Amino acid sequence: MDELPLVREIRAARQRLAQVAGAGDLLRRLEGDRMALGILERQYGKTPEVVASSLPGADTMSDVGERFTALEDLTVPTRATPDRAMSERRRVLDELATSLGALAREERDASSTLHELRHDQHHQLKDPRYADAMATLTGIVAERDEVQNELNPRRARSAAVGPSQHLMSHLRTELAWVNEPITDNIAVTAYRALAIASGLLDVLRQCLADTGFDLPVPESPAVPDGPDADAAPEQIEWVRTQLRQVAELESALSGQRSALEAEIAGLEDTLRHHNQRIEEMLG
Repeated sequence: MDELPLVREIRAARQRLAQVAGAGDLLRRLEGDRMALGILERQYGKTPEVVASSLPGADTMSDVGERFTALEDLTVPTRATPDRAMSERRRVLDELATSLGALAREERDASSTLHELRHDQHHQLKDPRYADAMATLTGIVAERDEVQNELNPRRARSAAVGPSQHLMSHLRTELAWVNEPITDNIAVTAYRALAIASGLLDVLRQCLADTGFDLPVPESPAVPDGPDADAAPEQIEWVRTQLRQVAELESALSGQRSALEAEIAGLEDTLRHHNQRIEEMLG
């Protein structure tokens, strides 16, 4: 199969964009740091040593040095006396802003160039000479989209596991005292435990439904209008049983999450394979 039009140019443009990607985002963060520093300069200009240990920009400087090694020397904190720390930070942030500004412009230019090349390629591919290649490409894209459609709901389910696990942990922590000997008024204690457990279990039931796993949470009994000494022992025992079952649910959820993550990893590998094939054809 002959190489499609503009493939080499697109590959070069993508490579150029990759070299400067992220510069714009870092520059926006840096501008925020410079504004924050400006506020401190106006407030503490006569006593800069007051804020010498908590100047803005440290995290951004670290991320810039990690992303763009050519700027790493600029991001290494220099020794400065407290009264000079603020002016030294201003110097560093201003120099970084100049360097990042140039990289951000390169990023915009590279992105624009790539977009134009993609646009031109799209029109050139309408030439009948590329009909066979486009048929192959269309098939790969369809397979890729099918995998993406399988992947998206699984990712959503995986994202819902975290809140469920947090809620289970919170429920067990919040009601840990139920398993201790009860020395207070048992009717009031049981009523409080039942109300807390019922409310949290209702929320947990909704969270687990979002995971798509078959992990049923028992229905909560109706919470009475107030403490009931006769029903208290049964209420306490019900809450203790739920705590044990939540611990079992937590273990089951962890196991099912591992299986789901394995499915996601397999689909992501397939997705990368399809994207690589598309990239090899289009650049």
